[in-house]
Amino acid sequence: MTNLGWKIFIVYATINVGAMGTFSLVVPETKARSLKEMDVIFGAISTETRRWDIERQRANFERPGYEDLSSTSSNDDVRVQGPSCFS
Repeated sequence: MTNLGWKIFIVYATINVGAMGTFSLVVPETKARSLKEMDVIFGAISTETRRWDIERQRANFERPGYEDLSSTSSNDDVRVQGPSCFS
């Protein structure tokens, strides 16, 4: 490597450019995708299962007497118990 001198830079640059090209073709684009879409892209769950989950949640939401707890606001001070070493 000592005899190569500045030429070793060309070797590493070529490896990096080749890796960037390979990864850009192999790794799917995740920009502007939801986490649910990424589950399907990376194979954590099938498309059919994801659709079934969405339909089930939609049916539960439209059920009479369903309360949307996420929209209720409360000013209760909720504390999470952490490790005792941080107390």
